Amino acid sequence: MVVAFHLRQRFIPAVAGIICLAWCGWTAQSFAGVLDSEGPEMYGYESAPAGEQNLSDRESVIMSYRCVDDHVECSSRMVGDGVTEAIVVTLNREGHAISARKETVSSADGVVLRQSSMTQDGQTVRVDIVAGSRMTSKERKLPQDRRFAVDMSLLYLMRSFPFNEKKEWSVFMVDFSGEHVTVSIRDQGIERVVVPAGEFECYRMEVAVNLLLIKPRIIYWLRTAPPHFLVKSVGRRGPFAESRTTALVS
Repeated sequence: MVVAFHLRQRFIPAVAGIICLAWCGWTAQSFAGVLDSEGPEMYGYESAPAGEQNLSDRESVIMSYRCVDDHVECSSRMVGDGVTEAIVVTLNREGHAISARKETVSSADGVVLRQSSMTQDGQTVRVDIVAGSRMTSKERKLPQDRRFAVDMSLLYLMRSFPFNEKKEWSVFMVDFSGEHVTVSIRDQGIERVVVPAGEFECYRMEVAVNLLLIKPRIIYWLRTAPPHFLVKSVGRRGPFAESRTTALVS
């Protein structure tokens, strides 16, 4: 699903709607109280190439958020393109990242193809990647003047966006491959969106990926009513990837 924009030409499956790590040195709106009072959140999505009806290239995703003791656990499971991808992220009650892990498994034989883990220590993020017998590690320094999101965490971060105030955010992003990029986020107003799960009033959010020569744009529609969950998205996962549409189905 279209949530993270990957800098590498090689496709790394992305999962929509996972609200993973969000740390930005700011006072985040806490959604833990919502989870406590109303129970876990759970959403189902389908993703497919934009404008195509080819069922073989569709992906199914289940994502959930729940409180565990004094933490919030965000998890997702994506099935598609011959792989199953699972992500689990633990946040504190203010939305700050504690840890994250991602595992990609072959759907055919259950072989683990790739594992990644991410930890944050102050202004440094460390990503450890295991692919087969090879292990690599990368560290990224966090800019102090920008918000920070990790891979598919952007949707969680956008839940606290100052909607209807005509503001723009600059966000420094890191994915599970250790690559980084800066994106700009703008609120483009309110639209009604129809998806398989129904009709919703949504904020239309534009995310521009600031690359050297091009600035691909991804559009996210977030429900206007709290907790502002993802209803639909349209955009590319990388500079050479096709555009995909992701929609809420349950």
